[in-house]
Amino acid sequence: MNRRALLSSAAVTSIGAFAGCLGARAQRSPSIGGGTVSLGPGEETTLYLSATTVGAIEFERVPATETVVFEIDAATLSPSPSDRTDSSPPCWRWAETRSNVDLEVPIRAAEDAEPGEYAYAVTAWADADRDDADSVTKEHTIAVTDSSSD
Repeated sequence: MNRRALLSSAAVTSIGAFAGCLGARAQRSPSIGGGTVSLGPGEETTLYLSATTVGAIEFERVPATETVVFEIDAATLSPSPSDRTDSSPPCWRWAETRSNVDLEVPIRAAEDAEPGEYAYAVTAWADADRDDADSVTKEHTIAVTDSSSD
């Protein structure tokens, strides 16, 4: 009888441990921080973003205007991605999920930029295959301020 109880306990423990592994995927959701900046007409600055648990990252809904320009081709990422798609905007991917990724993108406002907020979004995926189940999209704004109020 003791042997049967021991085997029964071992089976329950194994099933519990395996079930815990299945739930671990939900804890792999990426997060995105930073990304909101202000600048005046004719000014340039750098947009800083940081993300955790990242396999791929991409800008979304970048303003299609000359008012606020994202210099995405001049972006720097640390660590360097393994791959970059030739889409516009591009998607950067890493061979393995990274615990931390820093992204710097130069942006500039046109000389005649109207004051206001210009929205964009960034999506990060936990895996490079861009499975929507493990993704997060965060919306940000670029504020163009009235240069005469300085």
